[in-house]
Formats: sequence, structure tokens, C-alpha cells
Amino acid sequence: MSFLLSITPANPKREDKSKGREVGKSVITYALFAIWCFLMLFGLVSAINPPWLEKISNPGRKVEARSAKNYGDLQLRKGNYQLAVSQYLTALRIDPDLIDATVNLAIAYTKIGMNDQAISTLEKALTLNPEQPDVIYYNLAEIYEKLNNPDKALMYFAKAAETAPFPIFAYRKMALLYLAKNDFNSSLACFQMALDNRFTMRNYYIGMLKSAGYACSDTMAGIVAQAILDKGVSDADLSNYDEKVFQDVLAKDINIARIYNQMGYIHAVNGEYSLAIPYFRLALNIWPDNKEIQSNLNAALERRDTK
Repeated sequence: MSFLLSITPANPKREDKSKGREVGKSVITYALFAIWCFLMLFGLVSAINPPWLEKISNPGRKVEARSAKNYGDLQLRKGNYQLAVSQYLTALRIDPDLIDATVNLAIAYTKIGMNDQAISTLEKALTLNPEQPDVIYYNLAEIYEKLNNPDKALMYFAKAAETAPFPIFAYRKMALLYLAKNDFNSSLACFQMALDNRFTMRNYYIGMLKSAGYACSDTMAGIVAQAILDKGVSDADLSNYDEKVFQDVLAKDINIARIYNQMGYIHAVNGEYSLAIPYFRLALNIWPDNKEIQSNLNAALERRDTK
């Protein structure tokens, strides 16, 4: 590591301290990634809240409603969708304002093909002034996408992107919908927005702060997170994290490779082979054994040279 160049044998304690700082940064960063992986498992499509964030004002009926909702979450994860619906309905009969049960009820409805009920349930959730509106918008968009209504799907994905802590997913969905409509300019713009919001260390840190603001808005953690966002994230705020971890993860992210490949494809379809080739090469740098991307690159090179 480069920091060892400044260490001399005359001060071994300084070397140990430096190594400790570097190890500490990596540990903190990997711990954050573990948290992110857990959140992403249900964060995009679900409103399953960790128990330490629950706000229980009534230790009787509130606890009963929460227990039914949590059991519904378990059944949702297991694929027992009818039982999950039953548990969420039980929770909402006890506490009609339990918004995460409302959102997850809609998700369970979609799993069993009850799309109309899912839409009306999510629309009701929006009237409850939810802390995570992006989750509701994203789910509404996916339902309309399944119903072959791309205009409404695009509208809700756009709303999700505006409010989501991690908008990359909504922007990529929008780009694919525009691509299916042969609206190449809009598709390229959305793919670029997805790239702008990929998981760099800064984007990830800002997203985590926004997530904390949603989940803990009336706690000290939420207040501190919002204060950092209001002030603006500085290099000092990021100094405790190992940027190499983020770079290593990004270098292997095949979803980014797919975006590059799709952007290259759009340029190639438009006959812009010189613009397409760099995107195909970027995609191959991440996903070198992908035959489709290699074929796209070869075709673009051939057509550029014979144009």
C-alpha cells in the first residue's frame, strides 16, 4: 500500500497505527455494504421495517397489528402469498394507518394476479403521507408495466426516481421502457441518469443518509442525517470509508455493463458506430466473457470500417 512509503523503521508504532486506520476504513466500508445488501433485498419493492425503527404508541393493539404484519412479511418472503394477504388484512383491521402493511399487502396482491386491488391499495397508501413514497411509486410503475401501460409506468418510475435514495433502478427501468417504444433519445438520457446515480462512494453515502432520514425522521439519527444533507456531503464526511471497495464492486457490476451495452446498441441502431464502440468496450471491461456484447462490438467495428 502507498501509505507504507512514508513509514520508517524508527517509528514502528506509527506504522501499526496507519495499518489500523486502513483496516478500520475497510471494515466500516464492508459493514456498510452488508447493510446495503440487506436493505436492497426488500428495499425496492417492500416496506418491511426493521423492528428497532418501529414506533409503538399503544402497547396493546399496535403490538398486535405489528405482529400480524411481521408474520405477513415472513409469508411474503416464503412465497405464501394468500396467507400473507390474510395477515396484512388482519393487521390493517387493527391499525388502518399501518402503512408498511398497506404497501406489502399490495405487493402480495400482485403476486396472485390481483392487480386492481394492488393499485387501489397503493393509491390509498399515498394518501397516508408515507415516509417512503418512492417504494409505492416503484410498485405502481411495475404493476402498470405488467399491464402493458408504459405511459403510466413511466410516470410512476419518474416519481420514484425523484424521491428514491437510490434512483438508479427507476432510471434504468425508464430507459428500458423508452427503448421498447423506440424513443432512443429519452432512453439514452435515462441510461445516463442511471450511470450518474450508480454506487460510487459519494452516491451511496448520500443514499444512506436519505434512507436514515426516511426511517428515523424524528430521532437523533434522522436529524443528524438531514443536517449533513442540508450542509452538503464533503470529502471529510467520506474520509472514514475505503473508496477502493466501492471501485472494486463497481468494476464487477454487470448491471452497469448491461447499461453500457444498451447505450451502445442505441447508437449502433442509429448508425453511430463510432459512438457505440466505446460503450461496448466499457461493457466488456466489466463483463469480458459476455458473447453478446463481444458480438455487438465486432459488428460495430466492422460496420464502422465499411461505412
